[in-house]
Amino acid sequence: MYLQAETQVISPDVFISYQWGKQKEIMALYQRLTSLGFTCWLDIRQMGGGDSLYDKIDRGVRGCKVMLSSVTTKYALSANCRREVSLADALKKPIIPLLMEKIDWPPSGPMSMVLTQLLYVNFSKDETVQLSWEGKYFDELLHKIRNHIPDNEKTDFLSETNQVKDSKTEILQSNSGNQKQTDQFMEKPSSPKATLVLVQTEKSHTSPPNHEQRKKIQSTQVEVKKIQSTQEEEKKSSTCCIL
Repeated sequence: MYLQAETQVISPDVFISYQWGKQKEIMALYQRLTSLGFTCWLDIRQMGGGDSLYDKIDRGVRGCKVMLSSVTTKYALSANCRREVSLADALKKPIIPLLMEKIDWPPSGPMSMVLTQLLYVNFSKDETVQLSWEGKYFDELLHKIRNHIPDNEKTDFLSETNQVKDSKTEILQSNSGNQKQTDQFMEKPSSPKATLVLVQTEKSHTSPPNHEQRKKIQSTQVEVKKIQSTQEEEKKSSTCCIL
């Protein structure tokens, strides 16, 4: 059963070559690698109705940075899998064999001449790992994959990550600044008139005042003093009434 094709990956980090007998395990591997940030090419994720099989495979292999070859007995005898490995070898693409079951190495068949020169990662000792994709052998696989991703792309990825962090920091600082301004505003005199006059005074200081502005500032300051004086007198009179 074909899954719905996703957005086509033209230049993936990883091209996953496998035989359908291990589809369940390979789907788990695909999900694990993509969760770690790798772009992966997998046939059932790339093929849609009417797509040319060989054309899509050709583009995927040519565009990839490394091929994972999921080796089983059936894989070694598959004509389509042999074509994928042969094309990757001809294009000098790095190939990482994953030994998915206990078989002799190199496996018999036409693919053996390509695979015999390669070091495999042994996932056959505990096949339950092929569903979780964790542990020391998976760590070994990750190390091999990352060795084939160009350093400049690693740098670009880190740069994009840092840019996201910087943006988050700026947002947090902006929110913190807005909160401080709100707190300062709340600490100002409770009198509406005094608050209005102070706000107008602060706005007038955003640029050097001219002669007319200085007069306005002086008048507002006088008005503020009057308001404050009135408030003090009201407090004194209220205190006297209580006594």
